[in-house]
Parts: sequence; structure tokens; C-alpha cells
Amino acid sequence: MATTKKTTAKTTAAKAATVKEEPAKKAVEVKAEPAKTVATAAKTTTEKKVAPAKTETAKKAEPVKKAPVKKTAPKKVAPKKPVPVETKVNFFVEYAGAQVPVEEVIKKEQPDGILLAFGGQTALNCGTELYTSGTLAKYGVKVLGTSVEAIMYTEDRDLFVKKLDEIAVKTPVSHAVENLEDAVKAAYEIGFPVMIRSAYALGGMGSGICKDEAELRSLAESAFAYSPQVLVEESLKGWKEIEFEVIRDKNDHCFTVVSMENEDPLGVHTGESIVVAPTCSLTDKELDLLKELSTKTIRHLGIVGECNIQYAFNSDTCDYRVIEVNARLS
Repeated sequence: MATTKKTTAKTTAAKAATVKEEPAKKAVEVKAEPAKTVATAAKTTTEKKVAPAKTETAKKAEPVKKAPVKKTAPKKVAPKKPVPVETKVNFFVEYAGAQVPVEEVIKKEQPDGILLAFGGQTALNCGTELYTSGTLAKYGVKVLGTSVEAIMYTEDRDLFVKKLDEIAVKTPVSHAVENLEDAVKAAYEIGFPVMIRSAYALGGMGSGICKDEAELRSLAESAFAYSPQVLVEESLKGWKEIEFEVIRDKNDHCFTVVSMENEDPLGVHTGESIVVAPTCSLTDKELDLLKELSTKTIRHLGIVGECNIQYAFNSDTCDYRVIEVNARLS
């Protein structure tokens, strides 16, 4: 009986030891496995990151992938539009016994080209609108002689002054404005009296000399009725008004045809004054100076055909100002 109890006690002790060892072993195994997993993951990550280096031959053989290039339409550079352009040209002509838009005549007659220098100021204004509205391009009509761009240089007062500044030809001190308040501001900057001139106007409409702000406001309101742009410039009242007719061909042969002089000084419109041709009061030296300036200016503006250039001239100081150029016959 004692032996049996001892045997039982030994067996119980052995089982207890086994039970204690197994959890410890399992714990060791459980702890070891995560370490193994981490190491394996690290190894895998390293293998993914490090790729075998490509040889030079392989690099050359590999096709180069080019990014697709988006095709964009070329930007069209439109000429400066000195006059607001409507969708349809606001000029009508007598055709087949009725007043019809100019575009309708072009559409029916299909002309190859047109000349703008033989219809006075109306032809210049009409041709400019036909060009800037795209009507001429629409029907494939070419402008013969002086280009529309050159016409705009002569008709737009601001462009005209800037263009002549490029060749150091004198023009009156001036500001191009598009509203009444800017006109008043420009007048005070220049100093009264000032001269008002309208762009794209026939026969000097809306032009005149202003002694003070009241006269300026009155005349400027009238000027803006004829044109969207008005030039406020220094007054040269009392200077001689001289004009030259000039011809230039496409090969750049350029010369003055005749000189003219107003009987009245600057300040009286040409249409209301007596004009003498040729000039009588200028010396040969003064004539040569103005002739040279005339051909220089017309060449720079790019006029092809006939035109006239008008000066204000002071014989006492031999000083001058180019007043305007008309890219047409007088």
C-alpha cells in the first residue's frame, strides 16, 4: 500500500513537470515565430525594392515613350480695331435701283480686289470696317494699293502719333481719349488753349480750338457724336498750314507732287479757307525740309498710291508739326 502511494505520487509529479514544460515550450515557439515572420517580410521587401541594374545595351534597346502632344490651333493675331466693329458693315450703296449693304454687292459681284483711295473718307471708313469685320477675307477680296493696316495708322490718332515717334517726326503734344472726362483731364495736362480732333471724321467734323473747359466740354460732346476717339492736342493757332500731295509706288519710289498753302493760318479749316498752289511764302530751304519729311513719313507708314500730308509750320522758328496724313486723294 505504501509502495502504491509512492508510485502514484511520482506519476503525479512527472505529469505536473510535463504540463509546466509544455506551456513554456509553446511560449518559446510562439515568440520565435513572429520574429521569423518579421525577418522573412523584411527580406521580401528588400528583394522587391532592389531591382537588377539595366545594362547600357538594354537601356538603348528599350523604346522611349513620348508623351502625347496635344494639337492646338494657331492663335490668330487680329489687327488693332480702332473703331468698334458690328457683325454687319453699316454702309449702304445704290445698287440696282435700291439701297443695299456693301456686303451684298460684294457677294453678288465677287470682285478680286478693291481700291480704297478714290472714294474719299467714306471709302476709307467702309474699307476698314469690311476688313476688321472679316467680310473681305470671307469673300477672298484683296485690298489694292495702300493696305488697311496703313490706313488705320493714319486714321487712328493714337496709332498715328506712336508711328511717327518711331522715326522722330514731330507731332503736336496730344492725348487720345474715348470719353468726356478723360478729354477734360488731358486738356488740363496740356494746358489751354487746346485743339480737339476727331478720328475717322470727314471734313474736320468735331474739330476746333477750345480756350477753356466750358468750350472743351461743348466741342468734345460734338466730337464724340462723330467718332469714338478724340485727340486733345496743343494749340498751334497762328502757324502756317501747309499741305503736300505725295505719291509712292510698291517699289518705294516716292516724291511730292505739289505743295499747297492756306491763305488763313492754322485754326481756320481748309474747307473754309483759300488754298494757294504752289506755296508762295516758304523759302527753298523750308520747302526742302518739308519735302524730305513728307517722303520719310509716307514711306514709314507704308502707303502705296496717292496721299496728302498736312503740316503746321512756324517760319519764325523753322519749327513744324505733322497734323495728319490722309491715305487718299484730296
